Amino acid sequence: LPYEGERVFSKDMVCWVFSDPAFVRFGKYSPALRRALAGMMGGSGPVPDGRLGGLDENVAAFDAFYDAFIAEAALPRLQRKPVAVVDHDLALLKILLPALEKSLRSSDQVEIDRVAMPLLFALERYRLEKGAYPATLAELAPKWVPEVPLDPWSGKAFGYRFLDASKDEQ
Repeated sequence: LPYEGERVFSKDMVCWVFSDPAFVRFGKYSPALRRALAGMMGGSGPVPDGRLGGLDENVAAFDAFYDAFIAEAALPRLQRKPVAVVDHDLALLKILLPALEKSLRSSDQVEIDRVAMPLLFALERYRLEKGAYPATLAELAPKWVPEVPLDPWSGKAFGYRFLDASKDEQ
């Protein structure tokens, strides 16, 4: 859903660019468009290389990108392949899309936190009841967690090692 919202925002920005003849009269070299794009980029450097293209071409390119990106984002992290933005020659794609990979990484971090936090709470509940942490995560199921989940980043069991504080382990 957030990426569908980004699709709508991106297409809205494309339509905004093409709504003003002063923006598109000289393509990406229009002074009005360069000022507007520089403002969108927070004044951070020159407008990326690439061509402006036309409205329909830009809308179709954004739709194709978002279709591929959303399909990949729905897959588990280990099965995803990067969706290339930089291979496209349209300047607006290069300006509006680079942050999506970062947002997907952030979403992945939220997912691992969502899966791991119940394990952390279960470890503490176990320690409070038994006086020590378990030797393995498997000891938490089924009393403290229904089952020990897999790490969504690796697809394997979460790493866990019991360290005995009474022994000099480093």
